[in-house]
Amino acid sequence: MSDAQERLFRAQVRRDEFSRFITRLRSSQSWVRRIVSTPQHRTNEEGSLEFEVEVLSLIDAPSELKVIFSECIHHLRTANEQLLFAVVSGAKSAVRKKSVLNKLKFPLCAEPEDYACWCKPLHLPESIQEYIEVIQPYKFEQSVFGGPWSGPGLKPLVVHPLQVLAAVSNHDKHRSAINPAVKLGRVGVKCPGSPELWIPNTNSISKIAFERASLISRGFPDYIKSVSIDVQFKVSTQGHSVTMVFVKVVGDLPMVETQFLIDVWPEIDNRVQYCRGRDCLQILDEIIEYSSNVSFPALFRCLQENHKNNYP
Repeated sequence: MSDAQERLFRAQVRRDEFSRFITRLRSSQSWVRRIVSTPQHRTNEEGSLEFEVEVLSLIDAPSELKVIFSECIHHLRTANEQLLFAVVSGAKSAVRKKSVLNKLKFPLCAEPEDYACWCKPLHLPESIQEYIEVIQPYKFEQSVFGGPWSGPGLKPLVVHPLQVLAAVSNHDKHRSAINPAVKLGRVGVKCPGSPELWIPNTNSISKIAFERASLISRGFPDYIKSVSIDVQFKVSTQGHSVTMVFVKVVGDLPMVETQFLIDVWPEIDNRVQYCRGRDCLQILDEIIEYSSNVSFPALFRCLQENHKNNYP
């Protein structure tokens, strides 16, 4: 196993550790600092059940979570950059002057002209240039690789994974440690004999209603006529972020224990470029997947080409 592959393996190990950490937070619900009001159940003559929950704030991410995320990002960037340096420094006919190699930066070019400018002083063989060009952002096709992000309320990926890696890594190294903030991710309700019903987007004011036909298709029992969930954010007089969640279930309701569901999501500070509202775990997964399936194979092909050119 090469040093770069070892780095990629260690990044995967740290990513799995990060995931287990978040799973423990979710299962223990230790992330809730204080619930101001417990569910208030009210049943009226129409057979509806209503309750509301006010979540005052969530805990700060444990410092261990910052370190795990930082180490994973470091391994991923180092692996890609070390491979690139090995390619450029070992290419036949390439410029090997220290003054050039010391200024070598990983190319993330938005336009073909920018990539041509990066290649020019290096005098790389054409075959090597073609392999490295594969991983440039202007070659990145969302329809092929950038599927929708699975986090609550997240938009489809529109940024090259290595651009995200560079932005996060630069902030972590040169500004301050990335803080994977623990934030409210999903809210939902579960009635006896029914599956969980979630609102996936709580990044803004969200309201959703499910009528009878929709509920039946989702596996809900016949006695449930409708379910509505309303999530609202506000700032209290004390300056705290407050989340109000209102749930209403209508139907021929027996005496049942309807469950109120809350999930959390680790997000990166919105000030970090490309990361507004992004889920930390999904970011790691996208970068690892791209490195494993695109950038690493391209750069390893460059190394093979170097060997073939240097030892015909």
